[in-house]
Amino acid sequence: MDKIQIALLVILVGFVVTTMAIVWLVKRAKPEKRIHWFIGCSVITIFLLGIIPAPIAILASLGIFALIKKEDDNPLQDIGRGVSTILGSGFYLVFYAFYILLGIGGIYWLWLAIQLKSFAMFLVGVFPLSFIVTIPVGAYSLVFGTPEWVLSWFG
Repeated sequence: MDKIQIALLVILVGFVVTTMAIVWLVKRAKPEKRIHWFIGCSVITIFLLGIIPAPIAILASLGIFALIKKEDDNPLQDIGRGVSTILGSGFYLVFYAFYILLGIGGIYWLWLAIQLKSFAMFLVGVFPLSFIVTIPVGAYSLVFGTPEWVLSWFG
């Protein structure tokens, strides 16, 4: 066997071993902890196999989970529930951060009006119907810098 065949054999054995390790570790975990084991095993698989073959091993393990399900034990369903919980929490955190950023954006608009000494800009920032414009612009100004049109209108 030459070097290329040995390298391919090592990659194939690593692929099979990591796929079986994912299946064995996740299958033996408690149903509420399976998502944590799956994520941990997936990260380790990426480190061991590399960024290209690791997703194939992860998808192969998911396929094996679909094949070995029992009536009272379904690891694929437990992993799916965990993923939906994580995604739901992620969306909740993103929207909460967006809500906080908009609140800070409104305050930043008023602070910017005071810094520019623009009474008209302050009135626009206090008037409730203009919140639709001033709060996102204030948040944008806080993150990326004040737009030129704001400075030219109120500065």
